[in-house]
Amino acid sequence: MLTELERLPEGESVCHGDFHPDNVLQAGGRLTVIDWIDANSGDPLCDAARTSMMFLSPFVSMPPLSIPPETGQRLNEAYLSEYCRLTGADRAAIDRWRLPVAAARLREQIPGEREWLLAYIDRQLEACK
Repeated sequence: MLTELERLPEGESVCHGDFHPDNVLQAGGRLTVIDWIDANSGDPLCDAARTSMMFLSPFVSMPPLSIPPETGQRLNEAYLSEYCRLTGADRAAIDRWRLPVAAARLREQIPGEREWLLAYIDRQLEACK
């Protein structure tokens, strides 16, 4: 895991650290991102990978919605397509952040998510060999 992490760029951008639909407010035709408690400095592609992993997780709900996996997959696809279109980012560059993001999410102890994350991490580590 550390070897893979060391291969990734550090970055110096402001990152939200917990970007998802529940942290975006809409009022008066404007969108405002809230809840910056986990903000940090780093590679914004890590932030994008974290949001993507949240959409893909079968165990994450975003109150007041409980998101079925197929809806999460569609949201993920729409999010990544628009993110890449707006930023010029490459999907493969975002994907490289998924392994460390998955490992970091283990600490969040989302109910039910641990086994899903561990299986994902195992598959990714096998692919790195």
